[in-house]
Formats: sequence, structure tokens, C-alpha cells
Amino acid sequence: EETQSYLVGFTPTIKNGIFAEKVEGYDTASVLETVHYSYYAMLNYVKLTAEGLARVFTMQASPDEYGGPISIVKVVGDSYEAGLSYSFMAAVKNVVYIAAVLSANLGVLNLFPIPGLDGGRILLLLIEILRRKPMNPETESRILFGGFVFLMGFMVFVMYTDIMKIF
Repeated sequence: EETQSYLVGFTPTIKNGIFAEKVEGYDTASVLETVHYSYYAMLNYVKLTAEGLARVFTMQASPDEYGGPISIVKVVGDSYEAGLSYSFMAAVKNVVYIAAVLSANLGVLNLFPIPGLDGGRILLLLIEILRRKPMNPETESRILFGGFVFLMGFMVFVMYTDIMKIF
């Protein structure tokens, strides 16, 4: 109506974040809107993490797509340095953002049904519920030991790929 013409398409409503610097012409998102957006963003990260881990375990991911502690330190350092090119506060926000994503990643990884992780324990409890009797402690110990060996091997594999990325 303002331009006296027809427009094709859409115009998104853009809002500043709560902690962002104010920009003229844009409203600031409310706390509720921020929580809503953050919830769906974290769900997306959890979904991407689960898909990525499945790709790693099925050997469909390239070594550049995953990393261990060495890669994590490098990514945190790089994002901190990138943030410092704007301001100290931007660097802190980058590090906090990465900490939140890492927390979601570790939560998803911990729920994978691998013996030795919480997801493996949940799986064993579900098996006991379905069988309607407790699992033999010796069998459970062997399963947990196998999961531990798998996790240690996986850790060595990830550390090896991290070290190979350096060289």
C-alpha cells in the first residue's frame, strides 16, 4: 500500500539479539523470542551432531569433518582470534557459542547406545526390562569392557587423525 504497487516474494522480520548492538530500524528480540530461537537452534545442532557421528561410525565422513581435543583447541583459538578482530566481547561470545555447541555434541555422543556410555547403560536396562530379569553380572561386565575397548580405540583413532591434520 505504501508504494502503490504489488510485490512478489516475502520480507523477513529481522530483529537484533538481546545482547547485540542496537541497529537503527530493527527491533530487539524479547527474552522469550531468544529462548524460542535458541531452543530450535540447539535442536538443529543435536540433529547435525547425531547425523555426523553416524557418518563417522559408518566411515562415510572424511577426517576433515571431525576432530578430537586438538581440533577443538584449534577451533576455539581460531574463533577467539576472529572475534578479537571485532572486539573482546565478540571473542567471548564466540567462545561461549562454541562451548554451547560442544556441550550439545557431548550430550548426543553420551546417549549413543555404546556400552560404557549412558546410552549403552540405557540400552542394557531396556534389555533387562524386555527380558523381565536382570542380566548376568559377568555378561554385563564383558559387554561394558567391550564398549570400553571400543571407546579407547575410537579415541586413539580420532587423536591419530588430529595429529595427522597437523602434519
